[in-house]
Amino acid sequence: MFPPPSKGTPVLDVIMERLAKSGLIDIQFRHIQETVWIPSPEDVLIMKCFGQSEEYTQYVNEMCFDKIVTNFEKHATEKGIKITHFYCLIWAKATET
Repeated sequence: MFPPPSKGTPVLDVIMERLAKSGLIDIQFRHIQETVWIPSPEDVLIMKCFGQSEEYTQYVNEMCFDKIVTNFEKHATEKGIKITHFYCLIWAKATET
């Protein structure tokens, strides 16, 4: 349903590059992996359209929802669709002046 993760860590690489130039000190980061279940095709639609306009959400509902349901039914278990999120939690300190 969703594309696989991209190769490498391009976003993290950019973040680390910017942090290196930021003047912050004691930079630490932690990778977090979260696995969740999306229980229904409606929840897939909500997730895909989160933060979008009502018009866009309506368009996706009209144009794509049948395909979302078909794919959901093809891949879902009794719990729904299992997805994994990856996060990077970053701590840093400002230099003392």
